[in-house]
Amino acid sequence: GHSGSVSCLDFSSDGKYLASCADDRTVRLWSTRDFAAREHRCLRANVGLDHAELVRLSPDSRAFIVWLVNGETIRVYKMTKKEDGNFTFTAASGDFPKKHKAPIINIGIAETGKFIMTASSDTTILIWSLKGEVLASINTNQMNNAYATVSPCGRFVASCGFTPDVKVWEVCFGKNGEFREVTRAFELKGHSAGVHCFSFSNDSRRMATVSKDGTWKFWDTDVEYKKQQDPYLLLTGRC
Repeated sequence: GHSGSVSCLDFSSDGKYLASCADDRTVRLWSTRDFAAREHRCLRANVGLDHAELVRLSPDSRAFIVWLVNGETIRVYKMTKKEDGNFTFTAASGDFPKKHKAPIINIGIAETGKFIMTASSDTTILIWSLKGEVLASINTNQMNNAYATVSPCGRFVASCGFTPDVKVWEVCFGKNGEFREVTRAFELKGHSAGVHCFSFSNDSRRMATVSKDGTWKFWDTDVEYKKQQDPYLLLTGRC
């Protein structure tokens, strides 16, 4: 396996693969079917003179993106077939341009395959095309971002930070797949202090939040926000 400290793991959406990255300058793709076996085989990608801190698999598991620590940028790796019939991962030509002004806290690929998200520790979230073009920039206005992610359905991006709320936006595309806009969807309000983290359910219809105020909350977010319908608080408790 890795010869250095592992910094990130990411399961594929179907649970068949696990990607890992470490400071040994490699990214590895594992088959979960081999986890019970004595020997664990993997596909290895070399990052070169840098190392990846974050990794995310594409929806079809035939590509992945990494956040490079020294280069401070996104790099895309695609699966290719070698002459001997085996598969390997090859870096796409050209890394994404440097746009963030603060350290990256998370990256993500929409399950729809239509966009990539990067979020930094200031108040910036960027929406990218798969070719590395910035489609939209979001200012979360949360003093700082503690966490941000793409919803499992691939429609939404959300963030939390210093303020006592979670903000959710919809990334909208046209019928022909062209990017249209990013629009505010809804907010989760009810905590009395900053939100540490949150999570979507697998169907993106529920969300859970945990806050510095010592409470967790469970929300119904399956709402028609375009009709001004707000999420419903289902449960809350002490941490």
